[in-house]
Amino acid sequence: HVLDLPIEDPAATLDDYADVVVGVMRRLDRRPWLVGHSMGGLVIPRAALKQPAAGLIFLCAGFPPTCEAEHEENQRTRDP
Repeated sequence: HVLDLPIEDPAATLDDYADVVVGVMRRLDRRPWLVGHSMGGLVIPRAALKQPAAGLIFLCAGFPPTCEAEHEENQRTRDP
């Protein structure tokens, strides 16, 4: 399944995107593998927290920082 996320809605959050994924997952007869490409790498873990998946595949995906120190380090690399 290829999903059409609500990217045209500037107010949409990652949880809104995850809800679209979960809506499709609930119609399936088994747990799917979720593939997250690019920003989808931020969406599929949220979807899997809401509805169990068989597994997650990250394809050229970004990962959020896992702690405040990582977040601060990421910010320093962006700031001149």
